[in-house]
Amino acid sequence: MSEALTPEIIAEWRSVLSAERVLEGDHAQKRYGASTLGGVKRRIIGGLLPETVEEVVALVQIASRHRIHLYPISTGNNWGYGSANPVIDGGVIVDLSRMNRIIATDENLGLATIEPGVTSGQLLEYLEKNHIPFVAPRTGAGLNCSILGNILERGIGATFPSDRFASIM
Repeated sequence: MSEALTPEIIAEWRSVLSAERVLEGDHAQKRYGASTLGGVKRRIIGGLLPETVEEVVALVQIASRHRIHLYPISTGNNWGYGSANPVIDGGVIVDLSRMNRIIATDENLGLATIEPGVTSGQLLEYLEKNHIPFVAPRTGAGLNCSILGNILERGIGATFPSDRFASIM
């Protein structure tokens, strides 16, 4: 696994993303290095902010060729489980927060198809604006946290009592 990003790797990623969406060393560490777990502090060597599935695929292919550890986050607001900190040192954060589109809703089935960066607040606003009579999933972390990130990490919910993980398709 790579311990640092070379100029060649940075150039490859910048061929996919604009320069401001490729974060290096200290900039990435400052943005993603804080942890809610107290003494845990991981060394982060970079950050990537894709906006499309195609960009994610291209970034993963580059990382694979260079044996770089990627750590995806939805919004990085994982307050109870370490924030945006990766599980090992030397990784690159793939910040999916810009992938925050509500793709479709089906009022008959009560379904919303969303990207990983959609927050509870965004979905709530969408439902209210479009007069869709459903409740957006609420988390114990607030309206600016990702719905999918919270569900996948079995976070705490503040809506109806059920197995929230099992209720997500």
